[in-house]
Amino acid sequence: MTDPTTPEGEVSNAFADNERAARQGGGFQSPAHHLDQVNLTDQPRSRPTQFGAPRLDDAQLQHKVRVCNELLHAVGCALEQSSGLGGPVQDWIQQSIDCAPPRLAPLFSGIRADTAGRLNEDHIAHNVRSRPPMEQRRLINDGLLDLMDRALSRAADALPEDALDQLLTQTAGYRKRMGL
Repeated sequence: MTDPTTPEGEVSNAFADNERAARQGGGFQSPAHHLDQVNLTDQPRSRPTQFGAPRLDDAQLQHKVRVCNELLHAVGCALEQSSGLGGPVQDWIQQSIDCAPPRLAPLFSGIRADTAGRLNEDHIAHNVRSRPPMEQRRLINDGLLDLMDRALSRAADALPEDALDQLLTQTAGYRKRMGL
């Protein structure tokens, strides 16, 4: 046993069980009025916990594709007006679609741009819905943003400065319109 006058003894006495005799050698005891009773049989059922982003509904999907189509159409019109295209708008947009990064390729599988350079909303929706639900929002957001950024980047290389300024003014805020 340690000497109670030493600092070590003072510390160990501070944590000593001085109520052991009052408990009569037993463990923790408390009066019944201090204990709460919990009834687990009548608990309301809650929705299961969902991890990740909220699910993508059809209206959101269509809106995002429309924003992308508006931008692609504006890029195509600007290129046609400045004669910086070197071919039909459809071919130029299709090249942008075909060079999507591999992680985004499932979104553009089998997608063909129409003569105005727009994407088929139904085909995009089919490609998105064929992916797991938790992957859909990321795929549509990342895929369409990447396509729009690449189209604007390619247009910046092909357009004269004044036409590019006009195009960028016309398409400003496309990220916000997509809801990002």
